[in-house]
Amino acid sequence: MKIHENAVLSIALLTALCAAPAFAITEKPIAVRDLPAAVRKTIESQVGSTGAKIKHTTVEVAKGKTMYECESVRANGKEQDFEVDAQGKLGEVEDAVELSALPAAVKAAVDKAMEGGGVLKELVSVTRDGKLTGYGATVAKNGKSREYEMGLDGRLAKD
Repeated sequence: MKIHENAVLSIALLTALCAAPAFAITEKPIAVRDLPAAVRKTIESQVGSTGAKIKHTTVEVAKGKTMYECESVRANGKEQDFEVDAQGKLGEVEDAVELSALPAAVKAAVDKAMEGGGVLKELVSVTRDGKLTGYGATVAKNGKSREYEMGLDGRLAKD
């Protein structure tokens, strides 16, 4: 009976290990010239419309879905990151913003996150389909960084 249980456990473990890569997230750099045509067209259009310069592009596969990300710097020196799906559809766009430019409720939420010695590392507005949908902040405190996602009203998004 013990041998049978060990065999079942071994098969279960082997199955889990073989299935793990299917759910793993892999991200790797990719040159703009190597992007699929539809993705390259969207990225070039996005940076062209904002006067940005491409810092680098990556391809990420998560749960079988391929997404491309472009990190860029606008003419004003502010960073802009955005996603493009494999068909060339622009996804989420994150633009660096100043704390002073936030709506009062969002600024209050960020200030609260920084209480107790937190340092603001990154602050972005989040846009989808051309519409502002929220904000994101990265705050470092006690040697650890934490990301916060907030709605337009400053409420934290559920994890």
